[in-house]
Amino acid sequence: MAANSVFNARTRHIKLDYHFVREKVALGSHQVCFVPSIDQPADLFTKALHKLRHQHMSSNLCIL
Repeated sequence: MAANSVFNARTRHIKLDYHFVREKVALGSHQVCFVPSIDQPADLFTKALHKLRHQHMSSNLCIL
């Protein structure tokens, strides 16, 4: 959806933040990249992870 600006009946209910991202991609100021499921940072907050996986994911966070 970020790369294709075609709207149809299924996309009319998309929230405003998706349209904001789509606009930024169209302007070239942002780029949307694929992130493999094993590297999803949200897993740290939403799933029970093994100790080593938890340590690896938490070390990737840039908390100052």
